[in-house]
Amino acid sequence: MRKMTMFGIGPRMAVVSLSWALLTGLISYRWPGLFLVRAVPRTVCLVVGILLLVAAAIIWALSGPAMKKAFDGERLVTTGPFGVVRNPIYAGVIFLALPAVAVICRSWLMLTTVPLAYAAFKWLIRAENAYLAEKFGQDYRDYCARVNEVFPWPRRRR
Repeated sequence: MRKMTMFGIGPRMAVVSLSWALLTGLISYRWPGLFLVRAVPRTVCLVVGILLLVAAAIIWALSGPAMKKAFDGERLVTTGPFGVVRNPIYAGVIFLALPAVAVICRSWLMLTTVPLAYAAFKWLIRAENAYLAEKFGQDYRDYCARVNEVFPWPRRRR
């Protein structure tokens, strides 16, 4: 069995998504006339962005310690945020933190980081899923059957 760290695919996902976010941020800064969202007031963007970041931080605060405890104990965590989606930290980064930065910067180009990060997640998560299936067997397959990967809806039957 291939060894996986507690961070899973996170570092590789970060390289892809943060590189793209930085590139689109620099392009948006250099040519603001092309990429600036002017229809929404700056204050609204700032408040919405901060609220999204707070939501992402709450998800991380609830998920991170539970994941660390389960990883250290070599257990599968399936409760709390992990009972809603199998990958709450990745979901929080992709659908809350990355859009928050784009909204705060008022750059529609930076919003393209979200689908890119999701595509990277879908491609990279296969290795993490294979590792967990090998490590936890039927318990992990049952968990996958009842809890969605990153979207909390539609609810799967229990």
